[in-house]
This record gives sequence, C-alpha cells and structure tokens, in this order.
Amino acid sequence: MISIGNWNIRGLNAPQKQKTIHDWVTKNSLDVAGLIETKVTAQKQDTTERNLCLRHWQFLNNTSSSSHGRIMVGWNSQTVQLTCIHSSPQWMTCNMHILHNPTTTPLKLTIVYGDNTTAGREALWEYIERTSVDHSAIPWLIMGDFNAVLSPDDRQGGRQDWCNHHNAFGNTIQEAELFQTPYTGMRYTWHNGHAAETSILRKLDWVFSNSAFYTSWPTAKTHFYPRNASDHSAAVTTLTNTRQKTQYPFKFLNLWTDREEFIPIVRKAWDNPSMGNPIQNFAAKLKAARKQFQDLHRRCTSHISNRVKAVALQWEAA
Repeated sequence: MISIGNWNIRGLNAPQKQKTIHDWVTKNSLDVAGLIETKVTAQKQDTTERNLCLRHWQFLNNTSSSSHGRIMVGWNSQTVQLTCIHSSPQWMTCNMHILHNPTTTPLKLTIVYGDNTTAGREALWEYIERTSVDHSAIPWLIMGDFNAVLSPDDRQGGRQDWCNHHNAFGNTIQEAELFQTPYTGMRYTWHNGHAAETSILRKLDWVFSNSAFYTSWPTAKTHFYPRNASDHSAAVTTLTNTRQKTQYPFKFLNLWTDREEFIPIVRKAWDNPSMGNPIQNFAAKLKAARKQFQDLHRRCTSHISNRVKAVALQWEAA
C-alpha cells in the first residue's frame, strides 16, 4: 500500500508547524506528502527540511517559479522515487515510481495550489486540460487546494450566488475526463474560523484521477481529516492493488418503458431541484432516475431466470 498526503498547512516556518507535519507523516505512514502554502523561502528550505526530522525523506519545491514558498513535495526515498517534470506557482507535476514493487505502473502526481483569483486560476485550468491529453494513457493523480468549488453544494455560509465563472472548474474536470477519488471524512475542507452567522465553509481541497489511474488502482480512496493547525483539512489517499467485487455499469432495460411506474419515475427525477450549470443539472437528474430504476429492477425484473423457474414450479404444484 502507498499513502499520499496533501495539506494546505498555512506556513511551515514555525517549529510547532514542523512538528505537526512530522507527526502527521509518521502517524499515517506517508510515502509522499504535498505541502501547500508553506511560505518557506529558498534560503530557509534546507533548514526547514532538516527540522522536519523525517528520516530517508527528500524534498522538492517550486521556489524557482514562486519565491513565496507555495508548494513543497516530500517523499520517503526507501519506498518511492519522485522526479519533478513541471513546476509553476500553481502546481508541481512529478514522475512517481514505487520501489518495493517494480512491476507496479509508474504514475504522474500533480500537487495543486490554485490562485485565489478567478483570472489567476485560468492558467491552472488550461494546464489541466492540456496535460490530460498527454497523460491520457498514463495513471495520473492530481490533488491539492484548488481554491474553487464544483457546485453550490460545496459551500455553506457566505455568498450564495453562482456566476458563470464558477463553472470553469467543473468544465475543466469534465473536459479533462477526471474523476473524483472516493472519499470519507470532512465534507467541507476549509473554514474561515468564524462562529455562528459569519461562519463560512467550503470544499476547496480535491483529489482527482484519470481512467488509467483507476484501472491500476481501482480501490484508491481518500480521507479528509478534521482541521488541525490549519484552516484546511489534511487529506490522505491510499493506493492498493486489491480489487473489489466488480461493479457492473448501469444498463437501461427497454422493458421498463412498458411498466406503469416508468413515467412517474422520470417525472419525479426531472422535477427534483438541482443547482449548477446545465450539464451538472442534467447529470443530477439522470443520477436520480438511475437510482429509482435500479430499485425497480431489484423488485421486479432482476434474476429473470430464477423468477421464471419459481413460477414454473408453482404452476406444476397447482
């Protein structure tokens, strides 16, 4: 198993923050850690790395493209090997090789720290869409603080309006054909620290992967931890090669259209209120209808052979 963590730590110069990172890495047996908003300058980088007291760990940073100390990536050199292939103020992309299992497919790992302005994040969206084409056949894991939400449901408190520029993030994820890694833990990953009426919660931290990654690690999952020492939640993604029971894709059966429940199911799904851009609204309605059809299938049309056999036995016994 490989464990990859990412955390917007909001500064890594203080000894207490360094101890927090040491304890987090050790407790979760991390193999890779993406540290965001470290505020560690190039002059203090070596000292900070030593103060983390992580044996066998090596580090990279993006101070060459941002003097503010935005992103730092560390890894256990006895379990994985990382090489940075692209760096900018908003991301670091690395080639990652797992050492203890040389037959495991190498992957690309991107740690993100999105700009806090709409215009600034345009470069990030363009990079993700462009890179998704180059990495389409290569397992790619992209994680970090995107400073953006996918839908109105990712916000609680504060402004509730939804403008066109809010769709840019979701459009990019869709265009890049990325999937959110299944997660547990905190729904909202950032809090403004206020109480009651002025409290604001947002899901700003995300973990995505492409289909090639899912093929190699179908059971990968992420856990978002309660906030501690930062206004952001830490996240840990675990990769294992253990395959779960196959989940078959949803198939629409034409025979459902002949049932009296068909129109009510579709009408109920389409009348269900949803928010977001038109594509997100359409997807939400399809998802609602799918669940109802799956329930109908379990009740009435699943295991047809067994149902026919049971009816035949009843007829013979009559």
